[in-house]
Amino acid sequence: MAAAAPVLDARTTEDFLGQALALARVYCPDWSAGWPTPIDQLAVDADPGLAMLNLFALLGRYLGDVENRIPDQRRLAFYSFLGLMLRPPVAARAPLVFRLRDDRPPRAVPARTAVLDAPTQAVRFETTDDLLVLPATLAAAVTLIPAQDQMIDVLPRLGSDDPVCAFGGTLSDPAVRQIGHWFLIGDPALFTPDSATRRLTLTLTGRNLHPAYFDQWFDGDLTPLRARTSVSADGLSLSIELIDMPAAKPMTVGDLQQALDRADNGPSVAPDALADDAKLGWLVVKPAPAIRIVGALKRQVPVITGLTCVASGDAAPVQQAVTGTAPWTIGNGGYPFGRTPAVNDAFYLRADDVLAKAGAQIVLSFDLQPPSARRDASIEWQYWDGKGWAAFNATSVDVSLHQFADTTDALQGDTRVVPAEIAFVCPTIPLTAVAGITGRWIRAVLTAGGYGTPGGYTTDPVDATIARVPSDILTDDEKRKLTTYLTQTARIGFGVRFDAGSQTPPFVRGVRIGYRRTATPQRYWTYNALSLTRFLFRPYRPVENQATALYLGFEPKGFVAHAAGKALTLLVHLIDDPAADTTTAPCWHALDGDGWEPLVVDDGTHALSRSGIVRLVVPQGIVPTSLFSAAAPTSRGRTIATPISRPAIYSSGSKPTPASSSSRPTCSPRSTRRSSAGSALSSTFRFRGWTNGRRSGARPFRRRRRWRTTSTIICSPNAPR
Repeated sequence: MAAAAPVLDARTTEDFLGQALALARVYCPDWSAGWPTPIDQLAVDADPGLAMLNLFALLGRYLGDVENRIPDQRRLAFYSFLGLMLRPPVAARAPLVFRLRDDRPPRAVPARTAVLDAPTQAVRFETTDDLLVLPATLAAAVTLIPAQDQMIDVLPRLGSDDPVCAFGGTLSDPAVRQIGHWFLIGDPALFTPDSATRRLTLTLTGRNLHPAYFDQWFDGDLTPLRARTSVSADGLSLSIELIDMPAAKPMTVGDLQQALDRADNGPSVAPDALADDAKLGWLVVKPAPAIRIVGALKRQVPVITGLTCVASGDAAPVQQAVTGTAPWTIGNGGYPFGRTPAVNDAFYLRADDVLAKAGAQIVLSFDLQPPSARRDASIEWQYWDGKGWAAFNATSVDVSLHQFADTTDALQGDTRVVPAEIAFVCPTIPLTAVAGITGRWIRAVLTAGGYGTPGGYTTDPVDATIARVPSDILTDDEKRKLTTYLTQTARIGFGVRFDAGSQTPPFVRGVRIGYRRTATPQRYWTYNALSLTRFLFRPYRPVENQATALYLGFEPKGFVAHAAGKALTLLVHLIDDPAADTTTAPCWHALDGDGWEPLVVDDGTHALSRSGIVRLVVPQGIVPTSLFSAAAPTSRGRTIATPISRPAIYSSGSKPTPASSSSRPTCSPRSTRRSSAGSALSSTFRFRGWTNGRRSGARPFRRRRRWRTTSTIICSPNAPR
């Protein structure tokens, strides 16, 4: 087929006119100053100069058409004059796909193997080189840009019509996203939802505690929490007061890790082996969106040497009150020991949420009815310890141990003058049943004295009873005669008398309970670049290797057994970029679990300056290894933004990242792929051929996204450390 004639001048009439107007604005500013914007036909008709420029534009387009229609003989003579030679015609080349069936060993495909197209079998191809088809499935392709704290998940766009910059991108590129950095704080009691907590304040001590590093707060479900921050004058202390309380249920750090994976657009994978199984309440914080955690600013990253949390709750009504065995509603008021208190009578109070906070300072506030008279009564406050009722204030040792204080005056205090409160450090109070109601209870027992003399009927001798009759009613002689008659004749020896008594039992109109707990959370983790690690002073960690690198990961299944020591063939398809920097060859390395080892590479891409084949020898000692850990920088068995369920195998190669976007090679590599049948290999090779002096190429194969286990390859200008 004859080659299409090249277009020597592709400018249109509008292009010529636009260039002429631009030159006129530069060289004739006085003339162009009066032109309207935009220049319409009325302006051209009114200005002879603009009409002349239109004519010149039409003439230029006419000359361009003549130039583009030069006969082939004259064109070839022109090429010869310039010293150019046409390339000889060659056979067309196309990518071929080979798939291994499930659980099959490597298969050699020798050179000159004949291949026919399936639909028509009219086009015959022959393979040009020997190929060893390996059970290697590309499952991760991630670019890490540590200097900008950014990452690009290349894998979803491989094989699509939407290419991606493999060694960087612009902020407008939707594939570019900020690397996630999170600080995790967990505790079984401080951050779990309950109705008692009204305020939560955290105080950090250390250095570089700028509020922007602790800007976005979340609970364990990653629900945003509003917060106020204030930093000390010396910058060594930061206080964070949460306006919204955490509402997430307790969960393990592995569950939280999976939620963070999803939040950072990563996959949901099995938790790290180093994570524990304790179910805790969590607070999670990340820096403000404008903050970047990069190695160049590592000294500015916060360092935390201490963290305390103060959880408190305003006085809230207690849940239940019981007098003896009779429950009653505390909000309606009542007599805590009944109307006729007696020694050993008990008054019970239940508050499940607050009394579950062992170690918290508990305050019970009583609203008491002012008594008419004060009585000499003693009350002992007690709590259920799982075996029996233990005292808060039986002895001075109990008072000191529980830091007990009582201003209720045995529930007789005048709250109009002095607040009636009891305060104590909450011990561990298990659930128990009182009056058939299960909960956490404390009680007050009347141990001595009382609240006055009880009323009732009493008996006296007849003579004593008659002697109390006033003399104006009975004379002394009449009293003797009446006494003689009653005792000797009527045989009555005693009299009955009613005494109204003088008791003033306490009356409680209401009880409210509050608490304040100062504690240090039990668990700390840091989560950076989809990697969960133990916290040690720094809540956020930059990626250790500062070189921009492309990581390619391969599924471990069958890879170690069959690929070690053999040549792995990769195809890299690049979008043409004449400004690409090809002065530095990429460095390819494999991660063997201890460090990055250089690879023997046959680079057909000429330093990733054009599409081609990269053949590299997989080291014999390659093993499943985690990537982006705190030390490597690799962690867990997966690459960034690539979900896997077991350790991955990694290899790496690198390309320097130029400053401008025009000098970045934009690539859409094709490599191993998995078929719908399972662990099959699809090695897609992209070639560019020439036919009759004309450039040709095959349409790239589309690659489906797979989210399973991985093994990886990387790019950076220097050998990773």
